[in-house]
Amino acid sequence: MLLRSLARMEQLGRSPVRSGQILFQDQDLLNPKTDLPPLRRHLALVAQETNPFPLSIWDNIAYGIKLNRLAKTKGLMADLIEASLRRAQLWDVVKDQLHTTMGTDLNGAQRRQLCIARALALDPKLMLIDRPTSAGDRMSFALTLDLVTELRKSMAIVLVAQSLETAAHMADRVAFFNKGRIVELDTAEMIFTNARDPETRAFLEQSTDM
Repeated sequence: MLLRSLARMEQLGRSPVRSGQILFQDQDLLNPKTDLPPLRRHLALVAQETNPFPLSIWDNIAYGIKLNRLAKTKGLMADLIEASLRRAQLWDVVKDQLHTTMGTDLNGAQRRQLCIARALALDPKLMLIDRPTSAGDRMSFALTLDLVTELRKSMAIVLVAQSLETAAHMADRVAFFNKGRIVELDTAEMIFTNARDPETRAFLEQSTDM
């Protein structure tokens, strides 16, 4: 719900009662009058269930570039696709099969990398990532940690973690939510070593995944 709200993918009239604002580039995403298409180009959502298009790896990334008219020549298109795949740490794996392999034929971790590359091609200012290591694969966890660590040098990332381990390793700041309310927001170090709110402390004490 948090990431879908940030991306304004929830229908305002059908969602639970909400209050306040979500400000992005000085505009309230919850305001029905806000012009969303130009803002959404800078908000990239990578869902928990990866959703590559049933197209080639090349066309998966080219789709958004064409839609937003970001490349005027085939050469620039190729450069953007290669740069996006490199940033997603997938280029060396797929560079010889860009036009022959479907995005849906990649394995789980690679599909997520492709979805990240597809988003990076639009040069987003904010990346929204939902439970990136939910499969529990240690290799996938290490890859995602390395990828998020590199990406957060150049953009803001909001990540919903499925485990305390993920949050502790990947986050600079951690927010603990309960029933849609932010209970506590602080640095990762403070949350995990010296949480102030009793609700936060109780949650950490009963969790056993760290």
